[in-house]
Amino acid sequence: MLAIASGVMMNFALGFSALHTLYVNLVLLPPALRPRWPQRIGLVACAVFYFGISGIAFHQQWPKVAAWLGI
Repeated sequence: MLAIASGVMMNFALGFSALHTLYVNLVLLPPALRPRWPQRIGLVACAVFYFGISGIAFHQQWPKVAAWLGI
């Protein structure tokens, strides 16, 4: 059960960290060092991918988790 839960949460964390990296790069870096549009689109695509994988895995594993929790 721990492996299933950690797999779902780690994918969610990767999606969140991609968006956080984009935010930090756009806010804290000087304009000359900020990522170009292809890198920005790549980070957003990475976040969408990992959030999607996390959502699919959560949807598939929820019956097992609910049975384990007794819900």
